[in-house]
Amino acid sequence: QEGILYHHIAAEQGDPYVLQTRFAFDNHQRLDAFAEALQLVIDRHDILRTSVVWQGLDSPVQV
Repeated sequence: QEGILYHHIAAEQGDPYVLQTRFAFDNHQRLDAFAEALQLVIDRHDILRTSVVWQGLDSPVQV
Protein backbone atom coordinates (compact mmCIF):
# COMPACT_ATOMS: atom_id res chain seq x y z
CA GLN A 1 0.00 0.00 0.00
CA GLU A 2 2.91 2.34 0.62
CA GLY A 3 4.11 1.61 -2.91
CA ILE A 4 0.70 2.42 -4.35
CA LEU A 5 0.66 5.73 -2.47
CA TYR A 6 4.20 6.51 -3.65
CA HIS A 7 3.26 5.92 -7.30
CA HIS A 8 0.08 7.95 -6.88
CA ILE A 9 1.98 10.95 -5.50
CA ALA A 10 4.87 10.63 -7.98
CA ALA A 11 2.70 10.26 -11.10
CA GLU A 12 2.79 13.31 -13.34
CA GLN A 13 0.36 12.02 -15.98
CA GLY A 14 -2.44 10.62 -13.82
CA ASP A 15 -2.58 7.82 -11.30
CA PRO A 16 -1.27 4.52 -12.74
CA TYR A 17 -3.67 2.59 -10.49
CA VAL A 18 -6.84 4.39 -11.58
CA LEU A 19 -8.47 3.27 -14.80
CA GLN A 20 -11.47 5.01 -16.25
CA THR A 21 -13.92 3.02 -18.34
CA ARG A 22 -16.95 4.14 -20.24
CA PHE A 23 -20.02 1.93 -20.56
CA ALA A 24 -23.00 2.26 -22.86
CA PHE A 25 -26.30 0.52 -22.17
CA ASP A 26 -29.09 0.00 -24.65
CA ASN A 27 -31.81 0.59 -22.08
CA HIS A 28 -32.36 1.92 -18.58
CA GLN A 29 -33.04 -1.52 -17.08
CA ARG A 30 -29.57 -2.75 -18.05
CA LEU A 31 -28.01 0.39 -16.58
CA ASP A 32 -29.94 -0.12 -13.33
CA ALA A 33 -28.94 -3.81 -13.18
CA PHE A 34 -25.28 -2.93 -13.71
CA ALA A 35 -25.37 -0.19 -11.06
CA GLU A 36 -27.03 -2.56 -8.59
CA ALA A 37 -24.46 -5.32 -9.23
CA LEU A 38 -21.59 -2.85 -8.90
CA GLN A 39 -22.97 -1.59 -5.59
CA LEU A 40 -23.22 -5.18 -4.31
CA VAL A 41 -19.52 -5.71 -5.09
CA ILE A 42 -18.60 -2.43 -3.37
CA ASP A 43 -20.71 -3.35 -0.33
CA ARG A 44 -19.06 -6.79 -0.12
CA HIS A 45 -15.43 -5.63 -0.29
CA ASP A 46 -14.22 -3.09 2.29
CA ILE A 47 -11.11 -2.22 0.28
CA LEU A 48 -13.29 -0.66 -2.42
CA ARG A 49 -14.50 1.87 0.16
CA THR A 50 -11.02 2.63 1.51
CA SER A 51 -8.89 5.69 0.89
CA VAL A 52 -5.60 7.03 2.20
CA VAL A 53 -5.24 10.52 3.64
CA TRP A 54 -1.71 11.93 3.70
CA GLN A 55 -1.83 15.64 2.99
CA GLY A 56 -1.18 17.68 6.11
CA LEU A 57 -0.35 14.59 8.20
CA ASP A 58 2.96 13.30 9.57
CA SER A 59 2.25 9.86 8.12
CA PRO A 60 -0.47 8.46 5.83
CA VAL A 61 -3.66 7.09 7.38
CA GLN A 62 -5.95 4.56 5.74
CA VAL A 63 -9.62 5.42 6.27
